Amino acid sequence: MIPNEARDILLYYGGVVAAGLLIFLLAMSKKRKGMRLRLKGTSPKRGPDNLVHLDGRKPPDKYSHIQPAGERPLNVVFNYNGHSWDAYEVLGLPAGSSLESVERAYREALKSVDPGSSGFIEAAFHAIRSEWKSYRVAGSN
Repeated sequence: MIPNEARDILLYYGGVVAAGLLIFLLAMSKKRKGMRLRLKGTSPKRGPDNLVHLDGRKPPDKYSHIQPAGERPLNVVFNYNGHSWDAYEVLGLPAGSSLESVERAYREALKSVDPGSSGFIEAAFHAIRSEWKSYRVAGSN
């Protein structure tokens, strides 16, 4: 026999659970509409194309610092001990660095690592060098 207090608690919690379940089922039965985009009209163009300095002159081109030297390998991925590595990251260089800076970073890295890790550095350097050779053979640089 269940005491009256326990029966009252069970009825109370049962009613709360039933009400929660009913609310959940009603909410799930409603059709949901996706987010509507408001595409009426056009917004003014924003960006570096319509910027003007206060004295009236236009700012320099965003990419004016890039020299038109042709294509260059930006990401060189090589495998070493079953893992893929970005060769530029291994040498601590930004992607697409010149071959001269790669050679400089390679020499510096060989000075700073222990002899056991030199194979890893050499693999990164050879991957970049072979990628640069393939770009030069293609006539891009």
